[in-house]
Formats: sequence, structure tokens, C-alpha cells
Amino acid sequence: MCPSFSLAMCFGRQSTPTLQKVGRFNEICSDLELYSSFEDFLKQDYAEENLWFYRDVQRFRTLSSSSPEELLREAEDIAASYLGYKTGEPVINVFPGHVKQIIGLLREKKASLTMFDAIC
Repeated sequence: MCPSFSLAMCFGRQSTPTLQKVGRFNEICSDLELYSSFEDFLKQDYAEENLWFYRDVQRFRTLSSSSPEELLREAEDIAASYLGYKTGEPVINVFPGHVKQIIGLLREKKASLTMFDAIC
């Protein structure tokens, strides 16, 4: 779920939000046309990999009926694609402590549907 955002809050004022996006991200992700437009926008800012990471993690979270081996494989693929698992060079900019925690779980062969929750 997306948090509320207010431009005024960024400047430390506790006033009525002037720019608010409550639930808007979920709406964008569930509408193919909005999603495509948002993806095009991110490509212009060279940031589309962040959306792809979010999409892949959301898909990963639906794998509840998968075997532990398949879950681990999928988690390794996501971590390799975006977090620098095996290469040491993350593609997306996230808190290094979260990346270290996820990579630690993968090295211990412990994948879970919630392992990316701290990032996404």
C-alpha cells in the first residue's frame, strides 16, 4: 500500500496536503494503460528498473503454492537482476542493509514470500 504524500510535509509543515497520492500507485499498477504511461515516464528518467523490481516482487509474492526450491530460484533471479546478487553491483538504489539481509537469506537458502518487504 502506498503511503500518503504531501509536498507541504516535505518542508515540515503539518498542513492539509496539497499534493496527495493515496492509493494512486495501486491504481496505476492495476490499469494497463496507466502502467504503460508510468513506465514510459520512468524510462525518460532512467528509472524504469524500479518499477520492474516492484512488479517482479509483486509477482513473487503470489508464488505461495511453489516449492521451496522454485521460490528460492525466483528470489535469486530478482536479487540478481536488481540487487547485485552474485555481481555485487545493484541496479536499483535501496538501503544497503536491506540488500545485505536479503542476500544473507539467499546464501542460507531461506527464501520466503515476505523477504523483499523491507524494500518494497
